[in-house]
Amino acid sequence: MSLTTTTLRCAAAIGVAIALGGAAQAASHDRIFSYDAENEAARTLAPGGLTFVFRKQRLGGARVLKVLSTRDRGTAELKPASDKDLGPGGLGAVIGKAGERDLYEILPEGQGAPLIKAACPNADRGWLSFGSLKTNRNLVVHAIGRNLATGKFYRCAALEFAFHGEWKLPPS
Repeated sequence: MSLTTTTLRCAAAIGVAIALGGAAQAASHDRIFSYDAENEAARTLAPGGLTFVFRKQRLGGARVLKVLSTRDRGTAELKPASDKDLGPGGLGAVIGKAGERDLYEILPEGQGAPLIKAACPNADRGWLSFGSLKTNRNLVVHAIGRNLATGKFYRCAALEFAFHGEWKLPPS
């Protein structure tokens, strides 16, 4: 075996080890926070509160993977969305200067469609916009819909939640 072949095999083995280590490390950064409903809008939509499953990013911030009803069995998958998805003016035109700038589309599969209808009557699509998920910090979630008849985007509700706790995940 030549030195070049051995070097390539070592480099490939190191690359695989790094990739596997990175995947394990990413999984260990998944977290689950639950929140209690604080205002009337939140108590109406999610009387038992909401739980967010999210992944901490390497360079800070988080990517929300799904939202669950804390008390009931509802689960909705979320997909990161762009400001452009909300038409001209984007998120600012819909919610103003609010600090909750992380935008996710509610996917209609599973319990997503019922969540959209509950949060935003007359909407054919729905989004959630919220701030950073941090331990012991309350959370405001803006429910946003696109009106089925007009195609216009609107804020359906500002949902206020109090931090309840973190669920510990089993070791990976």
